[in-house]
Amino acid sequence: MAAVSVVALALLAAPGRFPGPIRQLARHSLNTPDPVPTAPLDVGALRRAAGILPSRATYAIVAPPNDPQLSADLLSVARVLFLPALGVADPSHAQWLLRYRSSPSVPVDVVRRYSLGNGVVLERLRR
Repeated sequence: MAAVSVVALALLAAPGRFPGPIRQLARHSLNTPDPVPTAPLDVGALRRAAGILPSRATYAIVAPPNDPQLSADLLSVARVLFLPALGVADPSHAQWLLRYRSSPSVPVDVVRRYSLGNGVVLERLRR
């Protein structure tokens, strides 16, 4: 417990000295039901997507290719929030596509598009 207190005090005293993921964690309240990502992630938009996504659906996620930490956090948080829907790697095998500030790398036939804010879009695909 003492070690956690020391780290917390250090973060408050000198937040600029710590790596980006640690600074990102310091911005979050731990008194929340939301997952706490280490990259700046719009968890609210993902919760809105989870409310739309049917439980037996398959989905794919397209994330910005230049931010591996954001991509990893996005996949992890989506897996938790989108359960019991099944994530697939290839958008051509998905019924739904979540675009997180990016465009799909393969052509998709969109039936319906839900704009969730902040460049996050959930699309129902024709299958």
